[in-house]
Amino acid sequence: MMVKTLLIQCSLLFIILFIQNVLAFDLGVCGNLEAKIDQNAKILHEILGKLTAGNIIISVIGPKSLALDRVESKLNETTAILNRHNGILHELLEAVQRDNRTINLREVANGKPAEQSSVQGELSASRAVDGSVNTFMHTLKEQSPYWIVDLGKNYQIKRIEIFNRNVGSKSTGERLHDLDITVGPSHNKMHLCAHYVGPAQLGAHLIFECEPDENARYVKLMIKGTEYLHVAEIKVYAVDDRSS
Repeated sequence: MMVKTLLIQCSLLFIILFIQNVLAFDLGVCGNLEAKIDQNAKILHEILGKLTAGNIIISVIGPKSLALDRVESKLNETTAILNRHNGILHELLEAVQRDNRTINLREVANGKPAEQSSVQGELSASRAVDGSVNTFMHTLKEQSPYWIVDLGKNYQIKRIEIFNRNVGSKSTGERLHDLDITVGPSHNKMHLCAHYVGPAQLGAHLIFECEPDENARYVKLMIKGTEYLHVAEIKVYAVDDRSS
């Protein structure tokens, strides 16, 4: 009866703790989340201490029964669940802390001088850094079409976002494929940030992380193969150095 009571208490505590953890998760209060995790760990140890004491008492009274084995199995399952959810909360906290670093980033490509391998009509390179996803740059169909922007100085680049053109047919959107995204301090010192296999869809928003962070002045997009290159907007996010 004692073990059954403790098992019920343990289950209720687990449900309460899990609900509290879900309600406590707020991206703006990471400190509260971390405190909640530590509190849960202490409560878990207290529960396990009580259950251990209860098991010792029962083992003195008599040999283990099949029912007791089932109870112990349930206790082990409950312990595993509590440990797993505490682990998940720790992972969520770490993810929030990583994401918070984006507040120190700023977009550095908007309005910067850009060029491309060829121009379709009046769809020039500057249209990809004009701040609008309703305009787009466009090359001719050629071998290895490219677009490149000069950021004006070296930045610690962390993320590059590409917005595919949002007008046309399905096949038009799918022209964005096999794309190399390179960055570097000069034209002859470019390094691969990411490669996109594709194909993309019309209006697709693609996000690429440069790891490790690259110190670069130039960002270049180039399709490997014979194709058109046309994208609506390219955003380059770098560490904000204005306060340094």
